[in-house]
Amino acid sequence: MRDIREEINRLGITQKEFGKLIGADRMSLRNYSLGKVPEKMEKYLRLVFYIIENEGVERLKNILGE
Repeated sequence: MRDIREEINRLGITQKEFGKLIGADRMSLRNYSLGKVPEKMEKYLRLVFYIIENEGVERLKNILGE
């Protein structure tokens, strides 16, 4: 399972930008791999990664109302 930071970097956005999008600070992302977060959070993060990868950051911002 990939580290969350690796996944964010793979998508080409900064950790700071990602944290702002999902309402989490950088510190909370530092020690997590996707397999170690609570199941609901993992599902949410996978959905966020999918939207960013397939639709882009702007689409995610629209979905989240930003």
